[in-house]
Amino acid sequence: MVTPLKVIIVGAGIGGLTAAAGLRKEGHEVILLERSQLAQESGAAMHLAPNCHGILKRFGIFPETVGANRTQGITEFEYTGDLRATIDLQQANLMWQHPWVLCHRVKLHEALKEKATTDDNEGPGAILRLSSQVVDVDPYKMTVTLQNGDQLSGDLILGADGVGSVVRKAVVGNHIKPFNAGKGAFRFLIPKQQLFDHPATRQLVSKPGYMTFWYANDRRLVMYPCDDNTTMNFIAMHPYGLSASEAYGFSHRGSKETLLRVYKDFCAVVQTLLNMVDEESLKLWTLLDMDRIPYWVKGGVALLGDAAHPFLPCGVAIEDSASICALFPRNTTKEEVTERLALYERIRDERAHRIQAATRSLGTDLDENKANNTDNMVETTRYNFGHDEWHNSKDALRRWIASRNESSLLRRPTAFWPISNLEGYGLPQSTRPTESYFLKQTVRFKTSATYLQALFPTPNFKFSSPGTVVEAAFQCLELFEQRKGERSAYKSLVLQVHGVQFTKRDGTKLDGSYTPVMFESIPNIVISHREELGLPSFHCDIEVVERNKTFHITCSLMGKSFIDLQINTLQETVPETSTETSCDNQFAYRYVPTVGTKGFADAEYPILLRGHQIDASRKLERTLRGTSAIINASKGAFKAMSAFNCVTAGLAELPIYGIVETKLEQGYGAITSLQAKRIE
Repeated sequence: MVTPLKVIIVGAGIGGLTAAAGLRKEGHEVILLERSQLAQESGAAMHLAPNCHGILKRFGIFPETVGANRTQGITEFEYTGDLRATIDLQQANLMWQHPWVLCHRVKLHEALKEKATTDDNEGPGAILRLSSQVVDVDPYKMTVTLQNGDQLSGDLILGADGVGSVVRKAVVGNHIKPFNAGKGAFRFLIPKQQLFDHPATRQLVSKPGYMTFWYANDRRLVMYPCDDNTTMNFIAMHPYGLSASEAYGFSHRGSKETLLRVYKDFCAVVQTLLNMVDEESLKLWTLLDMDRIPYWVKGGVALLGDAAHPFLPCGVAIEDSASICALFPRNTTKEEVTERLALYERIRDERAHRIQAATRSLGTDLDENKANNTDNMVETTRYNFGHDEWHNSKDALRRWIASRNESSLLRRPTAFWPISNLEGYGLPQSTRPTESYFLKQTVRFKTSATYLQALFPTPNFKFSSPGTVVEAAFQCLELFEQRKGERSAYKSLVLQVHGVQFTKRDGTKLDGSYTPVMFESIPNIVISHREELGLPSFHCDIEVVERNKTFHITCSLMGKSFIDLQINTLQETVPETSTETSCDNQFAYRYVPTVGTKGFADAEYPILLRGHQIDASRKLERTLRGTSAIINASKGAFKAMSAFNCVTAGLAELPIYGIVETKLEQGYGAITSLQAKRIE
């Protein structure tokens, strides 16, 4: 059992709490350090686009339960009050897998805090330490120092501490700082009923879930509902110099007089709206921007949200958090932290800054953005909404893990790649040589060279002897999870044709044996051997029964047997030091047919293979030998399965001129997989 990671998250805003909720769900020990007392988290409403809504639901937060309402449409006006467009989004929004909702920030924050810090059946909640101002982060010692002198250490440190991030300084230095973006914004809330009760504004709230925009060249007013369509949220963006606020957050008080002055040229309906504002709740802050940071990660320390890319809204911070949680599942070791954080940076950097650039562009004055602004908004919306960071990061993690695992390759079905070595599925999962048991039986017999010559794929294969009597063998291998007597995990039966010579294009000759067909008991191994090694492998049931030193080997499919080997009167001999009787090459032939063109191949070539080998540390428990066996192969049992019928019919016609030798070897040792390489 891997020890859970000790995670320190600096900042308990939306991004920090989302990361805490996801990481503690994965079993990690999480501490949240928040500089404020969170006595009253401030803020107004916020968008939860489909891309972040799905993430919250994955972590057990359902915005609809805290008053989030769906976005149903958009209405746009000129600042003069002239209608620009009305767009019903109810049908269009069905294309997204999660709803686009509008939510009150405070209520979402409370829901996240409860989910992140509450113990449940998924494990203990995160520890939230309030009034804990971080003054220093050391990415080398992996420590966090608080203003009161306390020092905490962890395996993973996340900087979710906003635009004025202390953690960012530890990661990229002090030369990159947020700066005034040239825009200010008033934010305020008005009860929907108040607008409905006034005849001048009633029409604006007649449709639930509608966002409304008023545009002037350098300023705009945005209105949308939250709290189950009971409260209207307003954002009034304007040139910074008109309000000259130095506030970076939501808590700075705004002046109603200034608000009315900034929007004095807007239409009468807007004037009516702005006069409804309660100055006690009017907020004003300066919009900030920041140069692109060169990196997000240093050692075991990483940035997320506004600490890495300050812009509105917070959806990308939620995505950052989801990426972290996806990359650090349960049982992640602390030794992997730095590599996984580097992967996090590669995943998030391009997308976060592309959305930041798009948001920056959409926030410019109209005369600065005269290129088709509608097209830009549509493209940005599709790029933003049509993404799931959990799925994206999990896919990246799978590829990263595969890149570190030599047995993981691109193989069919490619949709689910990388797939680990299929051959290993069902084979003994031994870590010590003495844990893999094997039973190998061989029946070597005399047969017809003229019949077998027809089974060779090209004229380059022929028998080295001019005679018409040659030798072949059926070899059955069983691999066991435990000692003999337990059920075997894998069985195979291979036909080997001996005394074969292959002539290469340069005239070089190779001597060995040829494998025209093999049968295996595990379908995944058949797939692996066919696709990756080019072997002529088929799946079937293989049964091996021993009675009084007589062995019966039966191959069957769907209850119909087609090969029956009976090995009789085996005699005990002194166990040999090797299970291999020959170091000859083993030949096979790879053939990949062209799709849609009968009789043509995309690839065909001879291959050399090595069978399942038992290493030098193996121990033979017994060796038996004999010269008596019966080989029966039936034909015609698979008329409905033409491909399999061709094989079984061909085996049934194989002449048997006599048994040369029978042999059984049983023991244990480390088993290596089949291997193959192209001859030319």
